Amino acid sequence: MINEYSIKISSEKINIEKPLVRGDNYQIMGEIQIREASEQETDDENPDMVYRARWVPPINILDNQGRKIEVKDKRSPSRKLRGSLFFKWNDGSTGQDFEKFYETNINKMILYLDEIIAFLKTKS
Repeated sequence: MINEYSIKISSEKINIEKPLVRGDNYQIMGEIQIREASEQETDDENPDMVYRARWVPPINILDNQGRKIEVKDKRSPSRKLRGSLFFKWNDGSTGQDFEKFYETNINKMILYLDEIIAFLKTKS
């Protein structure tokens, strides 16, 4: 039986547009992705379960007065697209492994690029 469950969120940088005030409290909202789960021995015979996670954009930060602090996502557009496809795949409805899902959808985007660009022009 597990004694305690805990999450360690990686120390990835979250880039923000302005400085924070020392001593103030901030609310960070976003999703995390579990990268690893491991049991760690304790002094008694029941181990602790530790999950290692990383932040997944978008991340929102509010100051102590509820004002949003802009977060800068420095990932390349191709990494953002891959991440978006991962979240679409992750709902489990595709029945494919991620790499196959990614390749299939990128190839469809290339095939229908003219239609996609025409559609996007109606959205801006």
